[in-house]
Amino acid sequence: MHVLIITFELAGLADADYRQHAQALAPQFLQVPGLISKTWLADEANNTYGGVYVFEDAASLQGYLDSGIVAGMKANPVFAELSIRPFGTVEAATAITAGPLVEMRIPAQSGNARDASSGAGSRHGVAAARTAQGDVVDQASSPE
Repeated sequence: MHVLIITFELAGLADADYRQHAQALAPQFLQVPGLISKTWLADEANNTYGGVYVFEDAASLQGYLDSGIVAGMKANPVFAELSIRPFGTVEAATAITAGPLVEMRIPAQSGNARDASSGAGSRHGVAAARTAQGDVVDQASSPE
């Protein structure tokens, strides 16, 4: 898995307006190829916003970086102090510490995951669950 962290300050847009806009845009991210999840960030007190994106692989992350979505962010003056930082993950250590990336899901064939811990929205009906010993196992789930 690969992670992208984007942060920015809002210039000329109120927090409430940003949140409303983000909610309206959120469904479009379900169509981003290779995107497992996006967590929307907001720190109104420090005027810092952004997102944490988890991608299946480096190619999917790079595809997103090359997309019109990112180009639009770069060109939009509302997104001041824009920072775009891609990361790989240390998956073995993350598995030991029970990080949320372990439980999200196995890379999928098509579609996007929304809540793999419950099975809802998983891309191919497989959700991860943690046993009492902390091991991650796959569970079949019904399609939406």
